[in-house]
Amino acid sequence: MRSGMLIPRRPRSWPRAAAKGWLALAVLAAPAVHADDELAEPSAPQGSSRFFADVTYAYLTGDYATGVTTDIQVLAPRVRWLGSRGELRLTVPFVSTSNQGNVVLVGGLPVAPGLSNQLGSVPGVSPVIPTTVKEEPARGVGDAKLRGELFFVQGSATRPWLSGVAEVKAPTGSASDGLGTGKYDTTGGVGFLQPVGRVNFLADATYTWVGDPTGVELRNVVDTGAGIAVRVGARAGSYASLYFDNRTNPVPGLEDRRDLALGAIVQFGRQDRLRFAGTVVRGLTSTADRFGVSVSLGGTF
Repeated sequence: MRSGMLIPRRPRSWPRAAAKGWLALAVLAAPAVHADDELAEPSAPQGSSRFFADVTYAYLTGDYATGVTTDIQVLAPRVRWLGSRGELRLTVPFVSTSNQGNVVLVGGLPVAPGLSNQLGSVPGVSPVIPTTVKEEPARGVGDAKLRGELFFVQGSATRPWLSGVAEVKAPTGSASDGLGTGKYDTTGGVGFLQPVGRVNFLADATYTWVGDPTGVELRNVVDTGAGIAVRVGARAGSYASLYFDNRTNPVPGLEDRRDLALGAIVQFGRQDRLRFAGTVVRGLTSTADRFGVSVSLGGTF
């Protein structure tokens, strides 16, 4: 958003990402701090391109329907190429969990793994990865994600914006430590933004084809969300957002993961090239984080 315009020339899905930045970031990507991903994204002028890099730290805690609390920390560097009608982003997170085997990161988000090991026999529910809880941390590289986004409809200060997204998750996280499933995931979806004055109404929907570990059948995941992002202060790139997200559980028999994220972003520095963002998340179901927080700092070059 520049020179009094309510919407930047290339707004991308910034308010949506901002509100949902927690999830993406936790990326755990990109999320979890679901890292990934950010209220106002830097925009590229028409006909030009640029790069943006940032790093996000996220902390999550919850029992994720297992009865055993797990604390998760994520440090997620990210590089993005921003074009006039789309973008590419690569995130490679580093993850630490407080105990091994309590949860498994599926698509970067924690889910209950061996339910039959921890809660007794659960009819119709197979272990994601048959492990037992170890009171020792697991640390290492998480699953890397490459994401692309294309703007099908470029709106204005009053017309809506519509984008399509595609993502591939590579199995770079250790499956034996619960930092991934050891399989590729692929995701496709759409994002929607409707500006009304200083307020932006946001919505998105994605479908993820989840790779199945050997001997385990996981369900594909539908992720939907909606919220608002409101411009605050005199700077065009400063926003506050509220976002509700619902993600179906890849483990049959477990309830959906639902959470509410409150976020803020401030752009500063020369030509507003630097950006600081923060998000607080509250889980609304037993399978979600009890609490989470993330902060990120980045810049355009």
